[in-house]
Amino acid sequence: MEKKDAMSFFDLVISRRRDRFRGAFVIAFTVILVLVLAEVFSYFISKFLDAALPVSLNWGIVLSFLLLTGLVLWAFLAWQYPRIQRQIRAKAYWIDAADLPERPYLICGYSPGAFKNHETGMMEGPALRENWGDYPTDLDQACDRSQGAVLKSWQQNIRVIRRIKGLKHVWVIENSTGQFEAFQHCMSHFFPGVTFSLLTDPKTKTPAIRTSDGGAITPDYENFDYVTRSFDNAFGAICKDCDCSQREVHKMTLIDITGGQKTFSVAAAIASLNRDLIFVYAGTFGKEGQIFGYDASIQIAAKAMEI
Repeated sequence: MEKKDAMSFFDLVISRRRDRFRGAFVIAFTVILVLVLAEVFSYFISKFLDAALPVSLNWGIVLSFLLLTGLVLWAFLAWQYPRIQRQIRAKAYWIDAADLPERPYLICGYSPGAFKNHETGMMEGPALRENWGDYPTDLDQACDRSQGAVLKSWQQNIRVIRRIKGLKHVWVIENSTGQFEAFQHCMSHFFPGVTFSLLTDPKTKTPAIRTSDGGAITPDYENFDYVTRSFDNAFGAICKDCDCSQREVHKMTLIDITGGQKTFSVAAAIASLNRDLIFVYAGTFGKEGQIFGYDASIQIAAKAMEI
């Protein structure tokens, strides 16, 4: 992905269509090439058998020939396997999330809202605030740098949520601190018209994920299985909420990776691959207030990547 100005949603739709046509051409060309080579190969096999077996069928020669052919094919594929793997390329389009059409659903995580200040030895953070009623609801003020001391990392969640058009419901993946109620209380103060729900596993009825052996995966953003299965549960919950297919859900949903950790972000990128599902991120270091969206995909390339 080249680092340039973020594209508009209209440009994203055009780029997706271009990639689809280009990918279809590469697949069609590959299939035709394989069919032609197979036909040529079968022709030479038939000629060889006609010459080697002019009178009667010698199964020893046939089996030896097939074994030799299979060995040569295996050796060729083993030799070219790394190149075949590199034939698949990942791509991500960078878009301005503020330009996206309405998305009523958001899946997100959140950073710990209470932590120990090593300088003072005291616990700090927005999760410790019991009453938000006297705090201004003006979003411009809440997103200002001056309010970072009060809202801490939750300020980034506010910056994302305020930019999503038509947002109605936020599904929150629990972290290891278990501070969802405090997070919900804070977010509902700024967005009273949006519903904030804790994502739970259908089997455990808690944020913990039931495993096949009867155990459970406790909330942890560094646990890839926990995050990916939480995304699956979120899609299922949204399907029930809007009574529509998962493919339609992807078109109505965003994933916010701002509050998660690196593993959370990787899982979100993989979950969005080749779907109408975009993940977003709140800018930092001079880009506060900017919300970046990424449309990730994997494609068959005409040329293998060089390493």
